[in-house]
Amino acid sequence: MKTAVQIGVMDGTNGDFFHDLCIERGVDRVVLVEPQTRYNSAIRERYADISNHALYNYAITSKESIKTAEMYLLNDNGGHNSLSKRVSHPVRTDGDNLPSRRVLCTTFNNLCNMAGVREVDLLCIDTEGLDAEIIHSIDFDRVGIDTIIWEKWNHADDDENGIYQTGPEMDARAQEYLKANGYEISMYDDSNWMAKKKVGKNEL
Repeated sequence: MKTAVQIGVMDGTNGDFFHDLCIERGVDRVVLVEPQTRYNSAIRERYADISNHALYNYAITSKESIKTAEMYLLNDNGGHNSLSKRVSHPVRTDGDNLPSRRVLCTTFNNLCNMAGVREVDLLCIDTEGLDAEIIHSIDFDRVGIDTIIWEKWNHADDDENGIYQTGPEMDARAQEYLKANGYEISMYDDSNWMAKKKVGKNEL
């Protein structure tokens, strides 16, 4: 059974390349992770043509200790939300404050345990700056992943709360971690990286 996982479900206003990739790759099962429950109906409707799909309302973090957190909102349509209180965030209210909503959190490894996932054909991560941190927390002894697509992020040390690290240095660390686990790195498109499993970890 081919399984695909998406962390940070797209709002669908400009299409949904992950959904299209699932169809193209002949995925049998889709695991969708979106912390805000208000979008559940729209997400389920969009994935109705993939009968075996599950939706989990969590924000994914690399830290086991974080069970709930504030999610900072760029706008009200579900796009560009992040656990990072971004210095560069374009929307402000009351001076330096950002609109936010408290959400449940878990790690990618815990998500795989909850969903019963051990093999992933495609993992897509879109968490507005925290993609690299999530990648670096994946236990590849726990789950095998064929292809990973994540956003290239240039805003370094962009969290006003000082909880999360972001930017090219974190991206470089994530890429080295992936290479050490047998992945080949390339650009998927102008704004996203792709890691493709090349050889098994023990064959390096």
